[in-house]
Amino acid sequence: MSENSAAAICRVRPAIRLSVFRALRSRPFRWYFAGQIVSASGTFVQSTAVGRLVLRVTGSPASRGLVLAAAASRTCCSALGRRGGSG
Repeated sequence: MSENSAAAICRVRPAIRLSVFRALRSRPFRWYFAGQIVSASGTFVQSTAVGRLVLRVTGSPASRGLVLAAAASRTCCSALGRRGGSG
């Protein structure tokens, strides 16, 4: 292998420049992405509020843990493609 061909191989030339945020150039996708952020935030707030409510009403950290574990198992089942709850 000659020195020129080795230098050509070592030279990095990006043939196609890929942008990580290329999808955000699409207005409909930006709306979708923003909606997903709002939805995830709402899910987090709901989970936190339900856990606090259960703790306040029952006074039992074990009950709170049971409720939060049930919510987490629903999320995990949904992520695996099974129907984890209503709807």
